[in-house]
Amino acid sequence: SVRADAAARTAVDPAAGAPPRSFDPSTLDVRHFINLKNGVEAIPTLRAVGIDDYAFVRIQSTLCEVGDMEKMLLELDANLLVSLALGYSCVVYDYGSRDKKRGVPRSLWYGLEFTRFALNRYWFAGTGEPAEAGSTNHNHSPVLRGKRVDADFRRKLSSLSKSAKKRIKYYRKFVPQEVLDTYPGVRLVGAYAATDKDDDEGFYAETLRGWCAPTTAVSTTAVSTTAASTAVTTAVSTMAKVSPPRTEAEVAAALEGMGLSMFYGGEHDEEWTNRWVHHREATTAAAEA
Repeated sequence: SVRADAAARTAVDPAAGAPPRSFDPSTLDVRHFINLKNGVEAIPTLRAVGIDDYAFVRIQSTLCEVGDMEKMLLELDANLLVSLALGYSCVVYDYGSRDKKRGVPRSLWYGLEFTRFALNRYWFAGTGEPAEAGSTNHNHSPVLRGKRVDADFRRKLSSLSKSAKKRIKYYRKFVPQEVLDTYPGVRLVGAYAATDKDDDEGFYAETLRGWCAPTTAVSTTAVSTTAASTAVTTAVSTMAKVSPPRTEAEVAAALEGMGLSMFYGGEHDEEWTNRWVHHREATTAAAEA
């Protein structure tokens, strides 16, 4: 069982003390979160690589699009917030339909970026209050599509209602001291692919029921009429043979081997950062000409 495996991994000689915590992806334990609704498409892939322990979250791209970050934060699942507080690497799965080339949904490049910024400010500043502008204490500089947005995010954070701030602060009590001392912040990662099923409500409902409803065996008939049937069949035939990846590095390797991409944050989104570097270089060259 997952609990037994976790207990075995953390069992140490009392005389030796607790093992040191690390932010190294090769050592970070992972918890998985399916973003409703498009992230449901990832379930057959997760099962195919041996991952069957996941929860659900709802980070709405539409809320990010209109800038309602308070409502987005208020809708975050308690399981996700507790897992982040405890020091797990949390991978959120979603599929995008607007960015036809890369498939990165707004829930990841905007929603995760703001969530990471808000939690780091309230949990890792040392006071339970947002870190001051310019502070280097566990600060993550947020980036959206290649542009730094510190000022905009600070403004959005300061405009949160008292109840929203209280909800975020509530989970800080669960952050172990060793995490506060050794982690640069929460570890929140996205996994994504492009989709052409964004408007197919039936597909998501059938896939979710087929894989997650309480039955004695996974039903493939519920999704047999969809393009996912091949992936489902593959997953069913390999589930018993695959040992699930445990660490973030192992998870990333398994997912990328199945065609998904990882999103580690805006500052690591090379396509967009390179685009702005080239834009600045061209602008500078034009000005000097």
